Amino acid sequence: MCVCVCVCVSSRVFCFIISLLCVCNVCVLHFTYTHYRTGTIEVMPCSRVYHIFRKGGKPYKTNTGDVTKNKLRTAAIWMDEYAEYAYDLIGKSPKTFDVGSLDKMKELRKSLNCKSFKWYLDNVYPENSVRIVENARKRGPIKSSTNRCLDDMGRNQNKGKPEFYPCHNSGGSQLWIFTERDEIRPGRDWDRCLDGVSDDDSTFVYDCHGLGGNQKWILQSDGSLMHAQTKRCLVDRGGGKMTFGSCSEIQSLAKFVDG
Repeated sequence: MCVCVCVCVSSRVFCFIISLLCVCNVCVLHFTYTHYRTGTIEVMPCSRVYHIFRKGGKPYKTNTGDVTKNKLRTAAIWMDEYAEYAYDLIGKSPKTFDVGSLDKMKELRKSLNCKSFKWYLDNVYPENSVRIVENARKRGPIKSSTNRCLDDMGRNQNKGKPEFYPCHNSGGSQLWIFTERDEIRPGRDWDRCLDGVSDDDSTFVYDCHGLGGNQKWILQSDGSLMHAQTKRCLVDRGGGKMTFGSCSEIQSLAKFVDG
């Protein structure tokens, strides 16, 4: 039996229908003959899925550890080399978190002759933003000299303001991507870019427009980040605030470091 599972490891990122990945020879060639002898698959092009929340909140508790375990297991079984991106977003990996044995599920995938996750990206979801990460010039934390890292603080909506926060070295909210387009994107939301406004010192995240301008940055040889329009650098002056400053403020400069 094939099961449809939607895995969301981050808002608007990596929410993929795993069953579409598994376009297996067995499922295709022997759809009704073997695997679906007792059931049917129907295509409902105008269907919608709703979640009706109960009054007073949900009547059950969710074990965070179980949720993390399921995310990691799904990535490890189905996502091949792309699983590393999911681990970065989750902030954990099967090397650091016990996910149990994967052998049975990997054997099932092998026996069904499932296609690769790369095939899924190329053929089912070609408009995906994974290529942006694959071709990134830099991927890791942006760190100040005070051992604080730029953190998205869960504010990846338009005009959300990241802050400098003590480094936790777990990726996730402190993971940033410097793209081949000279953009800085939050590791948990690849559709947003760090945007600098030239008429003041404020910086925030905003929808990427791909036109450079106020979203273009220069990654300097020492890892510091200069805003292309203002020629000012990203600095941490304390108090958590992220702002622009002179690129000569050596002690305050924030720099990309290896993740």
